[in-house]
Order: sequence, then structure tokens, then C-alpha cells
Amino acid sequence: MLGVLLIILTPARSQLNLRQNITDRPLLQLEIAPDQNDQLQTGEKKSYRFFVNLSGDSGSIVEFLPPFLPAGWTGQFYDSPNTTPLPDTDRDGFAELGFVTPGSPHYFTFRIEAPTDLSGDTGKLDSAAVVITAFLDNDSLVRDSARLTIRLIPGLLIHNFPNPLEDQTTFVIGIPDNGEVSLFIFNRAGERICTILQHEPLAAGIHLVSWNARNDRNRPVASGTYDYLLEWKQGERVHRMKKKLVVNRR
Repeated sequence: MLGVLLIILTPARSQLNLRQNITDRPLLQLEIAPDQNDQLQTGEKKSYRFFVNLSGDSGSIVEFLPPFLPAGWTGQFYDSPNTTPLPDTDRDGFAELGFVTPGSPHYFTFRIEAPTDLSGDTGKLDSAAVVITAFLDNDSLVRDSARLTIRLIPGLLIHNFPNPLEDQTTFVIGIPDNGEVSLFIFNRAGERICTILQHEPLAAGIHLVSWNARNDRNRPVASGTYDYLLEWKQGERVHRMKKKLVVNRR
């Protein structure tokens, strides 16, 4: 007579505990909104209001990752009335919104300041895309993000880099509104030697225009100091700005 061997496999205690923890763990979802788009003038400060909404069976403290900001831009988290910076009570480097209960939105503001000093390679400063990420302090995997995109609208400006230059430079042109732009190079005798732009329609913002240090005959200009003139035509009005550059040939 053949016997029947019955084998019952039972999970280890650690596996039981793990399954129980997964089963008992409350399902939480975090939302941060809304995405926003705006434009700022150089040096302008502005605050933007967001809300955090928590779904689930229990509340939690909500914190924020430090947002990445381009060089020259600054930003900070504030409370809903926009009067007090959000604290970092546990000193972990993350601003805290505080304890958030499920089912009702909790508001906060993010205050940002556009750069004031536009020098060097400021063509990279024409906009700032700020990702604001919130997470639960007791479960950093529960998180969400909102996006704040800001376009920089400068006053009328122009500079070039590098300056002095050898055989190449880039003009950074800022115009506060749509219009026609012209850019000319003059020698020390006041003669126009190069037309880089002439009645070029450009939108408000920052624009990069390169120059290869050649005149209108495509010949390299000699070493020396030159004037350059920016003209911005808006309707019947023409605004002008004049600066100098230096060419150093080796």
C-alpha cells in the first residue's frame, strides 16, 4: 500500500510581516498644481500660488525639493498669504508645508525674482523652467510636481561677448516689445563697415546674433576699437543704443 506524503509549505515570519505591511500600508496620492506660464521683466519679482492635495486615509507632513533655477534667478517658498517663508524645522534642507490632511487643498506660494544684471552669455537667461516637487516626509516616493515656466522680457539692451575678440563674437540683444532691429559696425572714422541686421523683425525677448569680425566685403577687419549701433524701431519711434568693441588679431 502506497502512503501519501502531504507537504504543507508555510511562509517565513518575515514574509508574512512583509505581506502584512504591504496590505496594511495606506494608499496615499499627492497632487501639486497648477502648471503656470508667465513673463517677467528684468529684476521683477512675482509670487505664484499653488496647492497641494492629498488623497488617502491619513495625513502627512509635506516637504519640497529645492528647485533648480538658472544662474541669476532666485526663488523661495512662502506660506499661502505670501508673508512668511516656509520653515525647515528638521533641518534636512527641505522646506516644509506642514501637516496636510486628506481631502482639502493646502496652498502655498513660490516667490521668484528675474535676473537684473545681464552680462556675458545671457542668452541662456531668456527663460526659466522651474519644477516644483512636493513629497511626503514619511514616504518620499509619494510625490508630484508642477511646472512654472517664465519668459524673461528685458529692457532695451545690447552687449557682446567675448570683448575683446579675435575673430568671433556674439551680440546679446534684448528688446522689450516686438519691433524692427538693425545693428551696424563703425570704424573710428565713423564709417559704417558692416551691416549685421537691417530692419529685422524680432519678437520681444533676448536674441543672440553672431559676427565673424568681417566687413561687408567679407574681409577681416583690422585690430582696433569699433563702435556698434543698435536701432530698435517700434511704430514710428526709433530707439538707439551705442557701444564699443575691441578686435585683437594675433
